[in-house]
Amino acid sequence: MLKVVSFLIIVFIMQRVGAQTSTLALADSLYAVGDYHKAIQIYEKQDSLSASVYQKIASAEQARGDLNKALKAYEKSIQQNSKLVVAKANYGKLLRRTYQYQKADSVYTELIQQYPQNPDFQYQLGLIKEKLKNSEAYQFYEKAIQEDATHQNALYELASFYYQKKEFKEAENLTQKALASAPKNIKMQLLSALNAYSQRDYSSALKRYQKVNQLGYTSESVYEKLGMCYYQEAFITKAIEAYQHVLKLNAENASAHLYIGKLYLHKEKLEEAEKHLLMALLLAKPK
Repeated sequence: MLKVVSFLIIVFIMQRVGAQTSTLALADSLYAVGDYHKAIQIYEKQDSLSASVYQKIASAEQARGDLNKALKAYEKSIQQNSKLVVAKANYGKLLRRTYQYQKADSVYTELIQQYPQNPDFQYQLGLIKEKLKNSEAYQFYEKAIQEDATHQNALYELASFYYQKKEFKEAENLTQKALASAPKNIKMQLLSALNAYSQRDYSSALKRYQKVNQLGYTSESVYEKLGMCYYQEAFITKAIEAYQHVLKLNAENASAHLYIGKLYLHKEKLEEAEKHLLMALLLAKPK
């Protein structure tokens, strides 16, 4: 009789476990297709919420934009299992995104103590230190690059740091190092072009801004700088075209009107020059 009872208990437990596994699989599939709310409802109906389930709830809440609920779910997940590294890392990132920099600093400092050779942890702590106005933030980017020489985000932040300090040679080395492994990195291409432009190396800047354009990125600022590069390199027609692109994006850009006016003077198109120079004058003065 005892054996029969034991067998029935085991069967019951297996059925419960099987049912729970199937409902979790359903919730996971809903999460995978972006139906986060329904996935969360199923996760929360489990008999007992494990650390991994709380982690899934946190991820789903974050995906649907409820960051406060996501933080609470991450906290419950970590309380149940402090060894969940992914949950801790995502929790730290979310703390940074919600401006809780001191808490985020504590989370990533602890993670780095456990995993000092993880480059992304070093990078994340660098971002947090920057927000805390810690002058040693760049050192964490350097550590990230020591562990992963092609870590694009760390390379970008460190190159930006050197650019802001006007240490253009260091910034150049880092941008070129990054672009060697990821030539389509738009942010790095822009920084590389700006670095050359700031040194008045218009020939190099022109090629780099052309590359940015070829990659499909356009903006008022890029076209303005392209116009200046063409102007400095004496490509008058190309410079006019670039500044006209600026005006398509912002018809009230006084600087673009001014340079188009100057360029039309070079081409001796006086009527066009006058029109743009007058527009520059009108836009530059208060009404």
